[in-house]
Amino acid sequence: MRKIYQIKNKIDFEKVAFATLKKVYSPTILPSVLTNIQNGKFKKIFKKYAQIDAFLAKNMQNFAKNVHFSNYDIGLFFYQKPNYNKKTILTLQDLTSQNNKINDILFLEIFDGNGLFASSFVTNIFDDMFFCTDEQFLQKKSQIENQYKKLNKKNILVQ
Repeated sequence: MRKIYQIKNKIDFEKVAFATLKKVYSPTILPSVLTNIQNGKFKKIFKKYAQIDAFLAKNMQNFAKNVHFSNYDIGLFFYQKPNYNKKTILTLQDLTSQNNKINDILFLEIFDGNGLFASSFVTNIFDDMFFCTDEQFLQKKSQIENQYKKLNKKNILVQ
C-alpha cells in the first residue's frame, strides 16, 4: 500500500529518522539508508547508527531502482508536490523559516529494499511515530537510542 507522509516541521524529520532506525535495526549488519535530501540534523542522527547516502534522482522510479540495485535497506524519497520530478537535492535550510516550520509543503514516500513502496509492516512503524504525542516520541526515541547503544559496533558487518 502506497502511503504519503507530510513533513511539517523539524520534529517530523526527527520522527522519520527514528522510525527508519527502528525499521532497519540489525544486531549484525550496519543498516544502509538512501535518501534524496541533505539535512545536517538528519545525517547527524544516522551517522551514529547507520549508513545514509543521498542520491540525486531525476524521478521517483530511478530512485526506487537505485534502492533495489544498490542493496539499501530502505529509501526515503522527499518531494514537493508541484515539482517532485525536478532534479534538485532538497536542503532543510532552504525549506525552513525562523520558527522551524517548513515553508513549502514537503512529502515523503518510503521504498523498501526491494525497490517497491513500503509494505504495511514498514508504514505501521512510521504511522506509530507520526501519530504519537511529543512525550511519547521522546520515550520511543530514547528506547531506539538505547537499543543501538547496546550494539557492539566492532562485530557489525558493513555491506
